[in-house]
Amino acid sequence: MSVNINVYVLKTQEGQYRVFGSPTVVNLNWSFIHFREEKYVPTRLVECFGKCRSTYDVNTAIQIVENIFKHFHINEYSVQVLVVHRTWNRIKHDTINYAKQELDKIVIQNVNGLYNKDISVLKYIIKSLNNWQEKYNRQNKDNTDKSNETSN
Repeated sequence: MSVNINVYVLKTQEGQYRVFGSPTVVNLNWSFIHFREEKYVPTRLVECFGKCRSTYDVNTAIQIVENIFKHFHINEYSVQVLVVHRTWNRIKHDTINYAKQELDKIVIQNVNGLYNKDISVLKYIIKSLNNWQEKYNRQNKDNTDKSNETSN
């Protein structure tokens, strides 16, 4: 069976690469609030790249792309490299607030359950990122406490 595949490579400010493959075109500028032509929507970035492994080596990222292509008999493909001038942690922080805004917007518009799946995805993202943020804040607090203890 042949497929068309779209591969997206995200490069973040700190030089992290994440690779995501999809049989459909993904519009990373689209949101439930408005189309953001000038930037990528942080919620879509986390939705697509959040479960992808990361690497700081461009050659490893290229190998991941090649492995995606090896596993399919591909009719057509595209590779899109996205350079985002944010760290992955900053993208996740941005997503928490943006996803809440998106959720508020579509809950109002959810006539006849049209957006039930999207609501579930947004709730999952918000819950996951809130858990991540709590852990992140705890680690930073622990590191600050340790730093203060050693300086005293």
